[in-house]
Amino acid sequence: MPPVWSDFAAALAQSPWLPGSTSQLVARHVLWALVLGAGVQWFTARIRLGPALRRAGVLLVLLWALLPGAWSPTFWLGMAFQAPSLLSAGLGLGLLWRGRLGLQSGAAQPVPTAAAVLGRRLALAGVLLGWLLLLDMLALLPDGLPVYRWGFGTPALLLVLLPCAGLARRAPGGAEGLAATPLSWVVLALVAYTVLRWPTGNLWDALLDPLLWLALHVGLLRTALRRWRGRGAYPV
Repeated sequence: MPPVWSDFAAALAQSPWLPGSTSQLVARHVLWALVLGAGVQWFTARIRLGPALRRAGVLLVLLWALLPGAWSPTFWLGMAFQAPSLLSAGLGLGLLWRGRLGLQSGAAQPVPTAAAVLGRRLALAGVLLGWLLLLDMLALLPDGLPVYRWGFGTPALLLVLLPCAGLARRAPGGAEGLAATPLSWVVLALVAYTVLRWPTGNLWDALLDPLLWLALHVGLLRTALRRWRGRGAYPV
């Protein structure tokens, strides 16, 4: 690899700020609490548990995940999966907020066509990013393409913000329409990452994690299956 390209790749990976050990510990507990709480909210809505029992279950799981040490599920989940992404935690927070408003989180909600199309495109981008990171972890990419290391640098943040800004400009309905699209969660995750650098200081860890990556695969496969069965038009 030419020295000039090597120096350029190293410059892309330089980070101006990384979260400290205490900040990473706090991030792990908070992010897992939101994800686990949202999981309980979704499950209890599916089995049509009463509102009082549902809120009690969610609250208990939130408090349990925030406990320090091996008594907390965060300890064991952190050993296996580290921390969820900011995007996963944001989606979990949104699900918890819907439950607070009394909406049935397990029921199907109508999604505008433009938002659904944008959601599928963002899901496809997440799947492709995950495969790229997996190939980088397995050292199957060409020399000089340390994709994961680039996530520590500021240029990667700009690389993600530019297409997000372009998509936001084309969102129907202005700011109100943007808030109704999945892009709003990506933007919020980017803002939180810029301020806190959670969970690891790497941008890719803030936008994607293994569980979310698998969920994106499942969502795209279900959409493809519905299209194959001919149950409606799903524009790409």
